[in-house]
Amino acid sequence: MKVLGVIGSPRKKGNTATLVETILDGARRSGAEAEAVYLGQIDLNPCRACDSCKKTGRCIQRDGMQDVYDKIAASRALVLASPVYFDQVSAQAKMFIDRLYCYCYTDSGAVNFPSGYKGVVAITYEDTHPSRYDYVLDWMKERLEHYHRIDVTAALKASATLRQPVSGNDALLTRAFEEGRFLGEYVKAL
Repeated sequence: MKVLGVIGSPRKKGNTATLVETILDGARRSGAEAEAVYLGQIDLNPCRACDSCKKTGRCIQRDGMQDVYDKIAASRALVLASPVYFDQVSAQAKMFIDRLYCYCYTDSGAVNFPSGYKGVVAITYEDTHPSRYDYVLDWMKERLEHYHRIDVTAALKASATLRQPVSGNDALLTRAFEEGRFLGEYVKAL
């Protein structure tokens, strides 16, 4: 089993990627397998609201999300992170969250995240107010907990990233690494 990091940023080396890679590094240091998916680097379409997934338990669109579904199935922990753009998650992160709809409400009963799945959510943003986007973090956490029964064990955020990029925020990086170690220890024990 592994820890899967989903980076909802179009920037491969930005603040969000740095935060997730640090979490995954903590998981790897604990001896777990960890992998990152950069949503900005894959072909990802929005949900079509066709409800075909209700019958099959999987989205019928043939795009990069099919590989992500396989990675989710091979994992037991998810790190979902997004920069905040225009007061909400990025377009890439929103498409990913919408495409998890196939894990809900299926007639086939063949889906949802495996029991005991753990998660961490994270956001990064430039605004200097430290709690300005707490509602975005809460929204992400609620999606994973309510719809997918994922036990979200941590919610991380980096504000004022123009003044202090994630790469220079030692306290946040230490916490992120420790959260990753926790997830790594968890998946190793399964």
